Amino acid sequence: MTPIGNQDLTKPPIALQTSQRYFRINRRDISYLRFILEAYEGVAVVTTMDARSGIVKVMTAPGSERLVMDVLDDLCASGDILMEPLPDDPSAELSDA
Repeated sequence: MTPIGNQDLTKPPIALQTSQRYFRINRRDISYLRFILEAYEGVAVVTTMDARSGIVKVMTAPGSERLVMDVLDDLCASGDILMEPLPDDPSAELSDA
């Protein structure tokens, strides 16, 4: 597609893109985390990147970042789940494994 003016219409505006964060969690907690976050319909999606290592990607809908971080903070504070934040793209770490 040809850009109109200075806008490239082939990509959504940055404000409409999901944010992505990566975490390492106990692999037995992957389903639990997925069920908790996906219960908030349309807010976040959990994707398992490496089940053996417990690496997951949390994709958050625009405008929902604070809610998702509050839920994750509450899960960690209550001891329900332990989460280690990972770099923005742990694919290099995964390919070394």
